[in-house]
Amino acid sequence: VGRIMGLLHLAHCANNATADRKVIEAKTAESAILIGRYLIPHASAAFGLMGANSANEAAQRVLDWIDRTGQERFSKRDAFEALKGRFLKAKDLDDPLHLLEEHGYIRSVEPAPRTGPGRRPSPVLEVNPRAHNSRNSQNGSAS
Repeated sequence: VGRIMGLLHLAHCANNATADRKVIEAKTAESAILIGRYLIPHASAAFGLMGANSANEAAQRVLDWIDRTGQERFSKRDAFEALKGRFLKAKDLDDPLHLLEEHGYIRSVEPAPRTGPGRRPSPVLEVNPRAHNSRNSQNGSAS
């Protein structure tokens, strides 16, 4: 959007000899934001086709597993065990799970207080009930 704003400003200055070259008008900034919003879906699709964001692809795999198995609540360990062929280490799930949480598909559950020695429990996540419905309405499938 910043680059677009700069280009629009240059075009405005080239067409208007009295324009202040040092000040970008609010109307120019608003136009750049409008163009940017228009281009976001195109950029997302292009990056998806290029495979530019592996976290998106990995998050999609986790989300597909959630949908396929009807998960309502699961641990990171559950997801890793179910998707072992896709992820080499449990740590590889961190970015996809974080992305799904940022987009409201899942949320972290406060862990129970730890009692006694041993490995700490795997993080637990809850699935947003609306996540299943919103995905199905977007892709036209009925389930």
